[in-house]
Amino acid sequence: MVYQHLTSMPVKTYTLALVDSMASNFLGPFRNVITKLNEASTFLENPPVTCIVSDVFMSFPVEAAEEFGIPIALLCTMSACVLMIYLHCQHLESGILPLKDKSDLTNEYLNMPVNLIPGNTQLRSIGSNLWVEDQQCIQWLDIQELNSIVYVNFGSHTVMTTEQLIEFAWGLANSKQPFLWVIRFDLVIGKAAIFRPEFTQETADWGMISSSCPQEQVLSHSSTGGFLTHSGWNSTMDTISGGVPVISWPFFGDQQTNCREACVHWGIGMEIDNNVKRDDVEGLVRELMEGEKGKVMKKKAMEWKKRAEDSTEPSGSSYVNLDNMINEVLIQKELV
Repeated sequence: MVYQHLTSMPVKTYTLALVDSMASNFLGPFRNVITKLNEASTFLENPPVTCIVSDVFMSFPVEAAEEFGIPIALLCTMSACVLMIYLHCQHLESGILPLKDKSDLTNEYLNMPVNLIPGNTQLRSIGSNLWVEDQQCIQWLDIQELNSIVYVNFGSHTVMTTEQLIEFAWGLANSKQPFLWVIRFDLVIGKAAIFRPEFTQETADWGMISSSCPQEQVLSHSSTGGFLTHSGWNSTMDTISGGVPVISWPFFGDQQTNCREACVHWGIGMEIDNNVKRDDVEGLVRELMEGEKGKVMKKKAMEWKKRAEDSTEPSGSSYVNLDNMINEVLIQKELV
């Protein structure tokens, strides 16, 4: 009920309400979880809680870590570029932005997917999807042609109007490109996401609608050739890991910056205007899947995929940095 109430709000109000709710209500239950785990460790073989890994935007885990004397590692769930923007925002008041050169910001080394680390079958089974995943879409992808499918997913929080949904739908239909589209129950603001019969009839033979899917599997599938995305950081990491070019429709937060990185600096994407029109969707989808620019972006995407894989090999920077962080936590634990 709380979630349904929040998602009926305007996005800014919803975001602020969610943040306020976490700050006000999450510490008590989180404290209870740690207490129960520690108590259970006294008569079970499981060890007590020795470290907390928390999203950098959540304050209650920091309070809990201080109370229990437990080391905490703050995970930045954004790109290096966005992190640097946040760190330098304080200087904007004086009209000075110290960051003049981004050449040392290695986005591909920050918060890369752990599923690339060799032999991590246990980590891979955890997943990052907030919804129950429908495996039927993978079976559908298995019978499609190589690099033929446009995958469409706007993430866990992006919302749109009914008019925008209609424009996306008919843009996809008019492109004549096969697609797999994930539609959340709350995607449309204040209404159910329902398509008109003409659209479903038009695309019945070459389009698939799903309520959720295993995104990492979809983007690494040989049939997936492009991704229409909101450019959230999780989706950005997934598309780089899969070597898939994108059409970006950023919504809020860090998504605009991720979109610019993908489209301008990495060369793997094209942006679509917020005031989405079906003709634009149709043209960009065709260019992505059939055009020369799409081929260039696909080549670039595969280059980034290789760099991501290299960074998470045992000698790669992401692997080494994670190992260093674990060792630092162990040292802090001994000091406590």
